[in-house]
Amino acid sequence: MTFRKLAFALILILVLPAGFATATPKQGFGLFGGFASHTSNVEITKGVLDGLKVDVSSSGLSFGVDYQLPVADAVSINFFLDSSSESASGNNGFSADAAGHGILGVEGRYWMDALFVGAHVGSYSEVFTTTSNGVSSSISGAGTGFGVSVGWTNDSGLFVTGQYDKANIAYSDATSALTGLRLQVCYRWGK
Repeated sequence: MTFRKLAFALILILVLPAGFATATPKQGFGLFGGFASHTSNVEITKGVLDGLKVDVSSSGLSFGVDYQLPVADAVSINFFLDSSSESASGNNGFSADAAGHGILGVEGRYWMDALFVGAHVGSYSEVFTTTSNGVSSSISGAGTGFGVSVGWTNDSGLFVTGQYDKANIAYSDATSALTGLRLQVCYRWGK
């Protein structure tokens, strides 16, 4: 699925329910799942392959938990842990069968009735796994990043959100400029 199709789907999800009951930020735990897509622009920084650039694309399922805390009538703070399991492909001789991405972050949200916009910062992780002759090997890195999100909720606790992320990931012998997109359906318990 292309970025344009995901953006169009998110706009439809946000615009169509505009006539439904309004909601204010709910306090409580949320559970969510959906689709994630990432692009990693990796540059080798040490060793024989110093300077080699590799682009890795991955997409798959995303899941996570959060806790939202209203701090004003139209403002909330959201603490979240987001993870994904994805199929991956690369170039320039890099072959990854799978990728995993995680975020431990905090987001500020501004609410306009049932719609919200948010901005977050967090600690990001990335893992690439390759399997050859039945033997799996993996490399992992971590770094910091930021992102933005938009979403819609209703009084029952159901909500949908779209999220865009940028992060810099450091490995022992490489760096990665990570770009991510998530589209998720969620449910929040609380008051």
